[in-house]
Amino acid sequence: MIESSAVNAAISATIVNSATTLIRKALEKFGEALLGRMTTSSRSLVDKMVVGLKIGLQDYLELSYRRCELFKTLLDPSTPISVKDHYVHVTLAYGKKHISDDELIKNVSKYKSVVLTGLAGSGKSMLMKSLTLHKFEFNEGRLPIFVELRHTNQLTKCDLLTFIRSHCASKSSAISEDQFQMALRSGCLTLILDGFDEVILENRDDLQRQILEIRKDYPAATIIISSRPDSRFAGWTAFHIFNVDSLTRTQCLRLIDTLAYEKDVKNRFKKSVEERLYASHKSFLSSPLLTTIMLLTFEEFADVPDRMHAFYSQAFDTLLHKHDAFKEQFVRKTRTGMTKEEFRHCFSAFCAMSYLEERISFSEAEVLTVAKKSIDYARQRIGSIKETVTADDFVCDLRDAICIMQPDGTELTFVHRSFQEYFAALFVVHSLGTTAKKILDKYACRFGDSVIPMALEMDRENIEQNWVLPTIAHLKGSIFDAHQQSLASQYISVIPKFALHIVNGRVLTGVAKISPLVGPLESLKASYPGLLKYSLPVFSAVAYSNLKKLFSDENIGKDISGNSAKIRALLQSGGEAATDSGGGTTLTLTPADEWWLRAMGIEELLREVRQGLEAIKQEIQMREIRRADILDEVFEAVGDKKPRPTLSSASVQKLGGHGRAGKLAKAPERG
Repeated sequence: MIESSAVNAAISATIVNSATTLIRKALEKFGEALLGRMTTSSRSLVDKMVVGLKIGLQDYLELSYRRCELFKTLLDPSTPISVKDHYVHVTLAYGKKHISDDELIKNVSKYKSVVLTGLAGSGKSMLMKSLTLHKFEFNEGRLPIFVELRHTNQLTKCDLLTFIRSHCASKSSAISEDQFQMALRSGCLTLILDGFDEVILENRDDLQRQILEIRKDYPAATIIISSRPDSRFAGWTAFHIFNVDSLTRTQCLRLIDTLAYEKDVKNRFKKSVEERLYASHKSFLSSPLLTTIMLLTFEEFADVPDRMHAFYSQAFDTLLHKHDAFKEQFVRKTRTGMTKEEFRHCFSAFCAMSYLEERISFSEAEVLTVAKKSIDYARQRIGSIKETVTADDFVCDLRDAICIMQPDGTELTFVHRSFQEYFAALFVVHSLGTTAKKILDKYACRFGDSVIPMALEMDRENIEQNWVLPTIAHLKGSIFDAHQQSLASQYISVIPKFALHIVNGRVLTGVAKISPLVGPLESLKASYPGLLKYSLPVFSAVAYSNLKKLFSDENIGKDISGNSAKIRALLQSGGEAATDSGGGTTLTLTPADEWWLRAMGIEELLREVRQGLEAIKQEIQMREIRRADILDEVFEAVGDKKPRPTLSSASVQKLGGHGRAGKLAKAPERG
């Protein structure tokens, strides 16, 4: 890593000068556009409000520009580099089409309402920053307001508009509510909200409500939100959904060219990618983050692992031992003096505890509190960590020696969330029994993350026995209990509330509220994609004409109430409310809804869920039998025999058991 305060200072000075000039021009265009869209007769009052807005926003906009223009990489965490010089363009899936990111950036004001989704490390935040810079440089009288939504986690209760307004104000120049609302109503502000998925779970429903209300109350404003994929966005009918595509081979090679790294290593890596690695490890090299990590580990490790957890393990080892990509490699001294394994145990505890708290950014006091707990826990677990290891030294090593955490303003944050997820998975793999289940139950609530699938990769037997099988039993008992004969009751146990919208002659559904059972279900679906297949809430889209016929007077009569009446009213209105306002109707389901839920396909959905859970259980049991078969041969050879699980004859036949597995059918079943 090139450590040069002079270089950093020169870069910063250039950015500051560029930002100041751009912001002044952008504010002038903003003021002209805002005045041009005002129809009030009180021109002098509007003039004063516009002047106040321009003064109040200037400091924030300059800071925002600098934050979006510079970033740091894992390859060289000490040196800021320019987004404009290193950004690699990606393609986006939009329905059945694939478009360039430039097309979205240039036309985002026409789309008005955009959700940008992508997997971890796909480059969502880089694209959001690039979009922000473009809106500064090619200003149309609309100011880009870039906000990282994770900062709302610090608030007990978040009023989003108030948070954004206070976020924009400087210490010397406040922005009034009237000024801010005037700018929003005029369409002169573009809200760029990065990281919906980084908001803590318990706050997301309320944040969703507020975003949809802003969309309704300020139809002229442009709103762009980024997030990992989330089924809730299907119900945001006013929003266009774009998903970041995987990197092509060409884009991957272009990315490698932009990375600041030792030239010889980079050229050898690029050659390997061209000749074999992209074909054999496309799932890694199609991600900008993982491509960068692979370059980081390329020099030290001859083989690239096929498993994600092994890949992150290599990356951690490299970060722990590698000082500089531009100098001779040497082992960097750490302040804690811990061994690699001691550090791994401490950091896995740190990541698990912060992950359970849904925290990815920390104040100084917060990071020291979690660090102290994690050191104490790891010390009890392995016993070799010295009493002289302190939270201060541990945090310094995370920031300065390993560079796996980095300063972000006054806070410290993970260089990428995926490292937190890997170490949170590692932590639970080292846990046993009820502790592991309790932790995994909490992890399952965040089913869009990769923690549980990664934990299964690391130690399938442990996780399946301690969490998967008990969870399947719990789900089957909760959803398909003998006392819940009604299909509607079974469905309501999973989705108690969902929304209906009519858009372009189609009826769209979105989950309005999920039960605690959905997290485990979705986690199992992600971990066993070939066995558990279903889609929620029941159907993603049905023909408007079909639903209207189902709820016609001829079919069900005129005397209806409850949700049936709500649906009929929506159908009769033609879905007029479901435009940019995000309208439609939200239904809290009851057993009385079974007749139309059955007509829309819940019976098939529930059958798929039941069969999928049973298939996972049977696969686990079959593997358990096969493991026992192998050990039996060993024990028999030494005159001993290991007790092992048994299955019923029907189960063994269903699993295709023959030979040793088939013999188990004759054994008495356990209770």
